[in-house]
Amino acid sequence: MRMTDSAPNMIISHEGKLMQIRTVHILLWAFCCLLPLSVQAQSAGSKEQKLLSLDNQISALENKAFELREKIDIISKKIFKGQFKVFKKAQVALIHVSKLGGAFKVNQVSYWLNKQKVFQATESKSNPLPTQKTIYSQGLTPGKYELRVNAKIRGHGYNVFTYMKKYNLEMNSSLKFDAYKGRQTRIYIEFQDKGGKDLRKRVKLVFRKSFKR
Repeated sequence: MRMTDSAPNMIISHEGKLMQIRTVHILLWAFCCLLPLSVQAQSAGSKEQKLLSLDNQISALENKAFELREKIDIISKKIFKGQFKVFKKAQVALIHVSKLGGAFKVNQVSYWLNKQKVFQATESKSNPLPTQKTIYSQGLTPGKYELRVNAKIRGHGYNVFTYMKKYNLEMNSSLKFDAYKGRQTRIYIEFQDKGGKDLRKRVKLVFRKSFKR
């Protein structure tokens, strides 16, 4: 009797386990089917939010562009009527000139404009200094400027005049000038040999200015 009673119980318990397994399988299948739909819904919502935010940013930029265009139109009209003056720079050119002839040579030279070095050169056999050269040409703010020049002069000669090579002189000079708006200021820095027996007084530095519109 015990054997006949236990067999149905075993069958029932086995079928119950199968039902539980099937139920779990169904739930897993349903979860797998519903999960992509949930993800798609979330992504769709995030895309809509991004598009809305982007649309708001574009609208804000369009408003700023419209305001900027109005300001440009107002300024253009004022410039046309002469209420605003268009700024013009002053042109400044520095020209190095050597008129020393054969007795002297500019061995080394440096130029400063408002304490800023704008040119420096040292003469050598492979790099001789030209007798005339535009060493600086720029557009500057109109106003007052100071040009400073430092140069080393060396004697030059052959045969009986070889003693000239022992002659060395250092020169320092400066010039203050005004640079005018809309005009070109050309400054010639000339090294001249004025002649004479005193070698130390023969060389002089001369500044010449010219203006051009």
